[in-house]
Amino acid sequence: SEHSLSDTFSGVKALTAALDDASDLCFVSLALNLAENLERLRVNCFRCNDFAKVPSAKAWNHLSSQITKAKIQHLTLEHFIVTDPGILLHQAKSLKNLSFADDQITTLPKEVFSGLSDLETLDLSFNKLTELPKEVFRGLSNLKELGLQDNELTELPKEVFSGLSKLEGLDLIYNKFTELPNEVFSGLSNLKILLLEGNHLDEDDIQGLSNLRARGVYIDEVLG
Repeated sequence: SEHSLSDTFSGVKALTAALDDASDLCFVSLALNLAENLERLRVNCFRCNDFAKVPSAKAWNHLSSQITKAKIQHLTLEHFIVTDPGILLHQAKSLKNLSFADDQITTLPKEVFSGLSDLETLDLSFNKLTELPKEVFRGLSNLKELGLQDNELTELPKEVFSGLSKLEGLDLIYNKFTELPNEVFSGLSNLKILLLEGNHLDEDDIQGLSNLRARGVYIDEVLG
């Protein structure tokens, strides 16, 4: 009965869904209606990697409203095609951990993460990002880990990480950087790990690395 289903889901704190088709997103929405105390949601769809299987805007909007209503803190949405991440994050102010890995994301609107001031980890790895708006991470004052590995980034705005004063880990491996702005890491006062392997970089071309090392920041050695 509906009552017993509600009872079953009411104590659920974490939900993982591996979908066969984007249309199966409706079952996630059903579970979210029932799981009032859900904190962690992980959804992946290994067969949703072509544009014929992109969830509709209506489906994303519905899921977004439920994520907000449920006050989910940990959201993993991987192996989809996400053309507009902002649809999913609208008003999702309770999020602490967010992964959009391997979602074929090509662009990020400059205000996509606005309002997510409690966010502590953000994983955007294995996407197709070629550039980042300078304001894209503005307001993420509690962010501690940022993963941008395996994208197609060629350059960074010098201000892109400004304001991330609590950031401890930054992963930029396997992008397409040939140079980085001198000031790009200067505001990261709590940085502990910086990963740059797999780019077309020479250590001599990146000002500030020696200062970071002097502060005890671990920087991987494989550059160039």
